[in-house]
This record gives sequence, structure tokens and C-alpha cells, in this order.
Amino acid sequence: IKILDKDVPIEAEIIDIRLLYTLLKTDSGERISYPNNLFLQKGTAIISKS
Repeated sequence: IKILDKDVPIEAEIIDIRLLYTLLKTDSGERISYPNNLFLQKGTAIISKS
């Protein structure tokens, strides 16, 4: 998934979806907990691995 934020763009894989946040993992192995309310405020794009 790619989060289209001009300040902090994130490209990561979704690991787990919780009640208040989604756990993401970047290509470099960094784990990010991203608040679910920001998914509604920011644009997102689904990137398929092929």
C-alpha cells in the first residue's frame, strides 16, 4: 500500500489491521503503526506485487 501524504509518504505492506491502528512493514523492515483515522483523511493506493 502507498499512503499519499506530501509530508511523510509511506510505501509498505499491511501486516495486521487492529481496531485503532494498522501495522505496516516497509521494504527496509521498519514497522509502522498507522492510525486508522488517517486512512480516511489521506489518499491511499494499492500496489500489487508481480
